[in-house]
Amino acid sequence: MPTKTHTFALQCARDTLLIAAQTAVRAVSRASSLPSLTYLLLDARADGLTLTGTNLELAISTRATSTVSGAGAVLVPGRLFHEILSSLPNAPVALTQRETGAVTVACESVTFELPTGALDDFPSLPTEAGPDLATVDAQVLQTIIRQTAYAASTDETRPFLTGTYFQANDGAVEVAATDGGRLAIRRAVMASTQPFDAILPKRSVVELARLLGGISGPVTVSASETHVAFALPAVRLVTRRIAGAFPAYQHVVPAAPAHRITAATAALRNAVCRVGITARDSSHVVRLTVGEQVVDIGSNTPDVGSASERVAADVTGPPVTIAFNAVFLLEALDVIETAETVLELTSPQVPAALRPIRGDDHVHIIAPVRVYA
Repeated sequence: MPTKTHTFALQCARDTLLIAAQTAVRAVSRASSLPSLTYLLLDARADGLTLTGTNLELAISTRATSTVSGAGAVLVPGRLFHEILSSLPNAPVALTQRETGAVTVACESVTFELPTGALDDFPSLPTEAGPDLATVDAQVLQTIIRQTAYAASTDETRPFLTGTYFQANDGAVEVAATDGGRLAIRRAVMASTQPFDAILPKRSVVELARLLGGISGPVTVSASETHVAFALPAVRLVTRRIAGAFPAYQHVVPAAPAHRITAATAALRNAVCRVGITARDSSHVVRLTVGEQVVDIGSNTPDVGSASERVAADVTGPPVTIAFNAVFLLEALDVIETAETVLELTSPQVPAALRPIRGDDHVHIIAPVRVYA
């Protein structure tokens, strides 16, 4: 923990400081029984300023190039500090701690004075999450998260399902998430020095994906028994690991589907979206009737209405009718990037698989909904 001092003083370009605060404040709690979690830690040293926010589950640290005239550390109200910076003109910002402990934020003719928190109350964070275990391309990691995290559960009674499961081995990583009704799996190349696996909170990996937007180059992954860290250029994200064992899932992937339906991804998604409008009051249930080179998608909710749409498809296998949750279909189709999607069916009672037309690096498994005629 940084040592408390009243010599904290620095100057920084407003845009540089704003971007750094915008990044770190995403980990700050909006409301908490621990007031310190609503603060940002500003740590000024000879080589610049580091801003850190945390909610105990997630911590984000980022650096801002600054001219430091007085090294030290202070806690400032995180969201208020960010809002103030957003309002300032694009000019150098001076931060100074007074003898009273308050911090002044000065920019041209504008001056704010902010109360500070007690440094001893700010959580101790792991400066290192353990040895470096792997590196992965930033854009690959962002895609991996986008194509899996959506399927994680929101049921806090089963915490091991509320996260995204990372497993790295032999130069590859496999990431999976499930809520019991669907499963998303994504594989990618990862330069790993030793095998590791971890369940990471959904919010943490979603924030990581946000940080990775527009970044190129490698991301370094390190881990301890309790935390996993991702080192990006000028930003470090540390997240706790979720305890428990992720359920075995490979057996859920259909091995020998009896039906293979290939259709344009956009056409299939748009049809499900439209037909799903009249399924909102019936648990979002839509039926897919697979015929000769077509898929008829329909919904029917008493006292609400019905809808149907036909989508052209390349169909292998006999006719079949199966029902799904439209939201599950849409969220899977949203992350498939190829122009065509393959739907693999075994029977109306067995989970189906959605895949991109090319490659086998990711698959989305969706359990069917039992409906009665």
